Amino acid sequence: MGKIRFGTDGWRGITAEDFTFAALRKVSGAVAAYINEENLQSRGIVIGYDTRFLAERFAAVVAEEMQKQGIKVYFCTEATPTPVVAFGILHKKAGGAVMLTASHNPPEYMGFKFIPQYAGPALPQITDRITALLESGEIFSCPPGCGGKLEEVNFKDSYFDYISSRVNLGKIKDAGLRFVVDPMHGAGIGYLEGILSGLGLDILALHNWRDPLFGGSMPEPREDLLIELIARVRSEHRDMGLALDGDADRFGIVDSLGRYISPNQVLCLLFRYLAEVRGLRGPVARTVATTTLLD
Repeated sequence: MGKIRFGTDGWRGITAEDFTFAALRKVSGAVAAYINEENLQSRGIVIGYDTRFLAERFAAVVAEEMQKQGIKVYFCTEATPTPVVAFGILHKKAGGAVMLTASHNPPEYMGFKFIPQYAGPALPQITDRITALLESGEIFSCPPGCGGKLEEVNFKDSYFDYISSRVNLGKIKDAGLRFVVDPMHGAGIGYLEGILSGLGLDILALHNWRDPLFGGSMPEPREDLLIELIARVRSEHRDMGLALDGDADRFGIVDSLGRYISPNQVLCLLFRYLAEVRGLRGPVARTVATTTLLD
């Protein structure tokens, strides 16, 4: 087992080689110590996981370590997308979340991502502190009887309600679009098709069952890995194809002609819509990794 490297995207490694139960307990202990250090233990922590091999067992180990340090656990009862786990923080007013996922990496990988109380990416000062706690081995000493409780949660319905309050689903329904959706065997199973079929739309779902091997590929919605989605959009004469990565925080879109539209292209289309149709004005901030087309 090599040195554990904990960054803004958390920690990832090959299952049983780098990502082991022993290493996971150490990382979980460091995060628990951080939660206690920030006096967030009473607010609890959400624990979610994707569809990878041993995902639920890894999540259970994290829960055990959190409870040992007196932190309440909100434990997801099924594989849950990373954005939904983040939503769960706000929904429960929790002190943060841990997501067990290796995102779009190959099947042999597993990962641990810490999401702070504001439900966004962990900033460097947070991950640096967790790393320091990890290296020091410092943990919070929980007196006898102070163990945190565990509450099982499922945020799907609440998340659907939230989306309905933010997106004009009526316009999508009235458009009568016919979709092909592909969660790529990942945590997004049941989400896209659930929202869209709930509108009475004609939905064809691909790879919507759990497969820890992801069909022998990677759960990454890039053009060369969406061959079947593209083919089905064309052969079924569908209006659009929608794909999600392993933890459903990345997407890929295919138009009615089977042409792949990258997330950066979608971002530019959304920006143009907000500026020209919605009339929004003001400065726009983008990350270094985002397309310069916005400029």
